[in-house]
Amino acid sequence: MLITAISLAVAAVPEGLPAVVTIVLALSVTRMVKVHTIVRRLPSVETLGAVNIVCSDKTGTLTQNRMKVVRCYLGMEDITAGKLKNQPAGNEDRRAFFECLALCNDGEISGNHRLGDPTELTLLDLCLENGFDHGKLEKNHPRAGELGFDSRGR
Repeated sequence: MLITAISLAVAAVPEGLPAVVTIVLALSVTRMVKVHTIVRRLPSVETLGAVNIVCSDKTGTLTQNRMKVVRCYLGMEDITAGKLKNQPAGNEDRRAFFECLALCNDGEISGNHRLGDPTELTLLDLCLENGFDHGKLEKNHPRAGELGFDSRGR
């Protein structure tokens, strides 16, 4: 009797499992709709339920389309943007850091004219705040060639 009961329990689980998961996901979607959240696919609810940390943007990007660098890593150190200005001007790591930010960037800032991706413009703003002009650096170090990003790997 015990062996029969165990075999019946094991046999029932695989058949009922998809139905149970679908019902649980449907109930989760119903709860999310009550708080005005729309989910197109039920597995998305499962994925969202497994999330431990949610990173959100509170910099005004959504309202002003502007970002600001607050912290960065330089020479294996976590440095706030304010402390970055206080580093010695002759610091080789600092110079290389800002040259990379400026030269590996397609954004353009001249006066009030800003052209480019918001992230790239933010990095150029940081360079300007620390005395590194993108235009001057490009004149001293002209771009020899560029391989654009291609998601197909070509």
